[in-house]
Amino acid sequence: MKVETTHIGSLPFVQLNQAIEFTFKFDIPVLFTLPHLDPKQFMGIDVLSRTHNLASLDIELPYEKEFFKRLASQDSKIFKTQLIGPITLHKYFLKDQTLESVASKLGVLYKNLINRFIEKGDLFLVIDEPALKSRSEIEFLNEFFYKLNIVDCEVGLHCCSDINEEIFELLKIKNKQLDWSLRNKDNFNRDEVFLGGLEMRAPETWGNFLFSKKNLIISPACGLANESNPEMRFQRLTELKTFLETL
Repeated sequence: MKVETTHIGSLPFVQLNQAIEFTFKFDIPVLFTLPHLDPKQFMGIDVLSRTHNLASLDIELPYEKEFFKRLASQDSKIFKTQLIGPITLHKYFLKDQTLESVASKLGVLYKNLINRFIEKGDLFLVIDEPALKSRSEIEFLNEFFYKLNIVDCEVGLHCCSDINEEIFELLKIKNKQLDWSLRNKDNFNRDEVFLGGLEMRAPETWGNFLFSKKNLIISPACGLANESNPEMRFQRLTELKTFLETL
């Protein structure tokens, strides 16, 4: 089994060089944000809310220059970026607009960003939806992804809400991730390929993990931005990777 590590977008550091060194320890480094250095970077709200109506649809993310300079020096060119999704952006920040309007503008923004980023390497674009709750929202996202028709890069979705697992499974994309550190369960959908929070389970339970796929992507549990010992979290994830590769 091949297992690759990555992480959620926000990191706890206040020094850029620390963040660069940390993210490039992972198999799939992440174009990160540093909310403790600048609170406006939380969930990318700074770039998505520069104009109230999202009129600026060609954005530059924090630390692009430094990140891509380091990526260019690596043998592997795969990288991840994580951006807020339409459901969460609408619920938390843009309630005065319709969900359809927010999704339409985000779709253009995502397309523009993909067109730029695929020139830098092998992009894994993950949509962040912590506010995701209902079947109707899943159906909306299925239509959203269908209309986007993204074929130039891998696409995923991250969710750390308490959404019902059976409803979440209705999402029609391959790389859909729940944070399993928030759920009291050791047996997962055998077809899952993108998993978060497994490293928080007791190591003696890791043998209960059963997967039918031969390629997995794992990331630490949510909350890394407030972690006092991120290196410990990375080491735990690395231990989990080593274990899973023996299955």
